[in-house]
Amino acid sequence: MDSTKVKETLKQAIAAVLGKPLPDDENVWLAMNGRKDWDSLKQVEILLVLEEEFGIRYTEEEFAQLDTAADIVALTVHKCDEETSAPTDDGLFSYY
Repeated sequence: MDSTKVKETLKQAIAAVLGKPLPDDENVWLAMNGRKDWDSLKQVEILLVLEEEFGIRYTEEEFAQLDTAADIVALTVHKCDEETSAPTDDGLFSYY
C-alpha cells in the first residue's frame, strides 16, 4: 500500500473529526499529538474512518501505541500490506 493514499485519507478524516483544516505542511500535521481537541474518542472516530476505507481492523493494543498521525500512517500501511499478502479463502474450509 502506498502511504500517499493513507496520508490523504487520514488528513481528511482528522479534519472532518476535529472540524478544522490541518496545516499544509505534512511534517507538521504528521507530528500531531497531545492536542486538547484530539482525545481518545476522536482518535477512535479517525481510526474507524480508516478501517472502513481500507478494510482493516486495529486492535486495542495497537490503538494504545499510536501517539502521532505518522504512527497511524505507518501502522495502516503495514496492516494494508498484511491484508494483501494474506492467503485468499478458497472455500475449502467453509461450512456455509
